Amino acid sequence: MFRLPYKNNDNSGSTGEAPSSSGWVRHAEWLPMPEIAEGEECFYLLTEIAGPYVDIVFIVSDGYRVDWGDCTPVENFASYESETHRYIYSEVLVELLSYQHVKYIRLKITG
Repeated sequence: MFRLPYKNNDNSGSTGEAPSSSGWVRHAEWLPMPEIAEGEECFYLLTEIAGPYVDIVFIVSDGYRVDWGDCTPVENFASYESETHRYIYSEVLVELLSYQHVKYIRLKITG
């Protein structure tokens, strides 16, 4: 199972909406993120792809599966197996995710 620490002392990205029960409100202009179903063990990573390229590296303690978000095949990895995936700015499709002329990739990692 993925466990990410959560601590929020900053609400500078607030939209001015009433705070949620956690005290934090996601900015309305941020790119959308998928809903995570109850019981689903995954996390999403939204990252900017700045030129000329970006390398993403994962090492996870249990076997894991990565959808790189760039239309390449989903890959499976064993425990503690590291993988590097390179995104080349000029090859990332603007149609995937873009906001204010910046390209982004949304990865999904499941356990």
